[in-house]
Amino acid sequence: MLETSSHPDSDGRNPYVFDRDGTERWWVGDHLHSDAPASAPPFTDIWLDNGNLCGYATDGYEYRFDPETGELLDTIWRK
Repeated sequence: MLETSSHPDSDGRNPYVFDRDGTERWWVGDHLHSDAPASAPPFTDIWLDNGNLCGYATDGYEYRFDPETGELLDTIWRK
């Protein structure tokens, strides 16, 4: 299950992944292209693509993560 807004540390900016029982598995963390957590641009879209969790952020980058581990697989400039 993917949640982006109800976690107290999220501020709607970083996706968190939970098990079905509500246990937090991992979270994306701060964007790589942000100088400070408070200025991290929010994700505007999140989707699954070929088994990877993808997110587009307002900083112009698409982020690709392993949905099981949260490992960042790639960033792609899209702006």
